[in-house]
Amino acid sequence: MPANRSEPERPPRFALLDPDTMAPEARALVDEIMQFAISGIQGPFNALLRSPTAAAPLQQFGDYLRSATGLDDRLLELAILVHARAWADDYEWALHQPRALSSGLPAATVDAIRDGRTPASMQDDEAAVFHFCVELTRRRKVAPETFDRAKTLLGERGVVDLTLLLGNYALLSYLISVAEIAPPADAPPRLPPIADPFG
Repeated sequence: MPANRSEPERPPRFALLDPDTMAPEARALVDEIMQFAISGIQGPFNALLRSPTAAAPLQQFGDYLRSATGLDDRLLELAILVHARAWADDYEWALHQPRALSSGLPAATVDAIRDGRTPASMQDDEAAVFHFCVELTRRRKVAPETFDRAKTLLGERGVVDLTLLLGNYALLSYLISVAEIAPPADAPPRLPPIADPFG
């Protein structure tokens, strides 16, 4: 192939579903998803709706994580950004970086996470969430002092819900990876390559 000709674009692994031709049980979920999903049924929901029996409880679980954990949006978005950076998930980063800023997370904190660094200054609850998420995501375990600090500041339920949030976004990142979902065209710049973020 000539050097100046690009590779042909491959079709998406999962064609975008048409709500009018979906299975009835999948169609019933679309209105719920459209109420909160930044990208509608595109992104991971387009893949997930192919398994509507699994999608329904996962949608309910996601709704709980978004609105009923007792953790404020600033801490939820901080955890999601740490996950996105650790997984190099450009799609989730693109959707949640603006949300993190609008939730009150300082731009310097967001920039540090993007660059794979520990932010220089954080509120106590932000530091507890940051270190908990970094340890669990990178090392697959949480040190006793990190756990105790998170439990003191967030409570036992907060620690459990934070853990569940990371697990939920890991599931979404798996779907995004398998489906090869790219960030929206108007997304912030992609995450810079880092061999070992937060290392």
